[in-house]
Amino acid sequence: MLIPDVGTINVAAQRIEASSPDFTLMYTNEFEILDKTVITDLVDLLHENFYLTYAPMQAVLFPKDDPFKDLLCRLCEAPNPAWLVENSNPPLAYCDAHKDQTVEGERLRRIRDVAAAAAVVDAMQESDEQKEDPLGTFVNARARGRRRTG
Repeated sequence: MLIPDVGTINVAAQRIEASSPDFTLMYTNEFEILDKTVITDLVDLLHENFYLTYAPMQAVLFPKDDPFKDLLCRLCEAPNPAWLVENSNPPLAYCDAHKDQTVEGERLRRIRDVAAAAAVVDAMQESDEQKEDPLGTFVNARARGRRRTG
């Protein structure tokens, strides 16, 4: 089943049971159901383990033919540097923190807009409305009840 345009909100790592050292990643997905027959499939999956992937979205975010995917900053070896030295062979790159520490004669060109990516992440994390997560509320209430009696 493919559901397009799914937004993830309220991501948290929590303990399901207070006595367990293990954490569970819990999150709320938000989407519009256009095909009403999908509702029965979702109800069937409510308490089941199932495989979830965001592969179609990831393919757009991280193209396979990215020629700069393995580049590291020349000075600190940070991954995904934003600046490439023009006409360098092998390719040399700098992160935003070291873009002003180039060798004389090197000319840089931007290959990634880190500020724009950070703005997108910030916009995704800001939610216009905070919605209550019924599963999270149930799990937390159950865990609080166990702590009091135990």
